[in-house]
Amino acid sequence: MEPFTLRDEGNLIYVHFLWHTAHRRYLIERKLAKLRAGKKLGNLLHSQQEELSDFEIRARWERVKQRMIYAEKVNDLIARARAAQA
Repeated sequence: MEPFTLRDEGNLIYVHFLWHTAHRRYLIERKLAKLRAGKKLGNLLHSQQEELSDFEIRARWERVKQRMIYAEKVNDLIARARAAQA
């Protein structure tokens, strides 16, 4: 998280909002480097739905549901914070 730290005020640390996507950026950069070098991406490509087992499909669906629940919680917290400021 350190590269994304904007300001440290002792008990508060301000972090850039994209810090949580850094791992995705790293993976994408790695894929692009392999592609540019002419190497095969093989298992780095996403599987098509018909190539997935029922277990993998259910696991992916559960991850999507968990992300939606998290997003709803974050939206609720933001709405409460805005209401408290008004």
